[in-house]
Amino acid sequence: CYVVSGEYKMLKDYGDSTGSMDAVVREAHLSLVRAGANILITYFTPFILDRVAGW
Repeated sequence: CYVVSGEYKMLKDYGDSTGSMDAVVREAHLSLVRAGANILITYFTPFILDRVAGW
């Protein structure tokens, strides 16, 4: 499963405007896993790897 640049921009803008980037990125990507994705390809990879231990 992959997140394209348009989805990245939408999620990034929403996360920045609400101040809850962690929650926005976590929910967006965990929903893909719940839907059955085994592999995620995303522009958020560096962001997720920096925070995954705390999730």
